[in-house]
Amino acid sequence: GNSKILSQELLNTLSKLRAKQEQAIILVPRRGYNGFLSCRNCGYVVNCPNCDSALTVHIGSRGTRWLSCHWCDFKRRYINSCPDCNSNAFKPFGIGTQRVIEFIKEELPQLRLLRFDRDTTSGKDGHRKILDQFIKGSADVMVGTQMLAKGIDIPNVTLSVVLAADGLLHRPDLSSEEKSLQLFLQLAGRSGRADKEGEVILQTYQPSHPVI
Repeated sequence: GNSKILSQELLNTLSKLRAKQEQAIILVPRRGYNGFLSCRNCGYVVNCPNCDSALTVHIGSRGTRWLSCHWCDFKRRYINSCPDCNSNAFKPFGIGTQRVIEFIKEELPQLRLLRFDRDTTSGKDGHRKILDQFIKGSADVMVGTQMLAKGIDIPNVTLSVVLAADGLLHRPDLSSEEKSLQLFLQLAGRSGRADKEGEVILQTYQPSHPVI
């Protein structure tokens, strides 16, 4: 029944960070908005019948929508209800780092946040400057894209989060599942690298997916 970006469990866990003097990293599939159609009730995703990869939502200049495969150029009409369970909780899936930052500020204004993606790390030593701020404890939570998962060794990080695992699993890429598994394992390894115990939370509408 929770329609918010963050689950209640995740909100509760994040709310305790400052008191525990610990930090978290949150992985978002991308900085912008991607768009494949998925059901928020049963997790169904509209795939290409030829390639078995998720069809991408396209919007025309007059607001018309259709679904298209980035591999074989298969196209089909846009649909508004789930073919699997008939739910109307069926819409394009996708969220970016900026929206996540805005949401956390609204829900947990006490948390200090950093954004770590291509927009904020451009320029000379952009990555290093943001990481240095985080290592020094200038923020409680760092929200970013896939760059977060690699090579970050921060002792005070005790929580790793994949915010929208479905957005990675259903990218228009034939090896998306393999790449997602690698990324999830890399991100999990960022948490609890020192004396404090680590925790990993993956948010998904498909908890029974083989990769999850």
